[in-house]
Amino acid sequence: RVATAETTLRQEKLKQQSQTQVEDQRHMHDAKMGQKNEGQRRRHPGYLRMVGKEAKASLTTYRILSYEYLVDDNDCEGETSTRLHPVTRVELTP
Repeated sequence: RVATAETTLRQEKLKQQSQTQVEDQRHMHDAKMGQKNEGQRRRHPGYLRMVGKEAKASLTTYRILSYEYLVDDNDCEGETSTRLHPVTRVELTP
């Protein structure tokens, strides 16, 4: 299967979500770093360089290769049960 307009829209939404997650992680990291010697770290030249940089733009596109089911034969207490787990195989392109 080839990516459709629906998957393109989904990729745009995922891109926006990932940018929000990066910002949230940055805030959490800053809060964690603030617990340990905050003043000294914030004056360090390497820290100032790192904080001054913008996040790199990145987008991973994907293509759906197939929809399949994995078979799980589970032997629990002498009884065998079979479960199917849905799997989507995708090709990721950075």
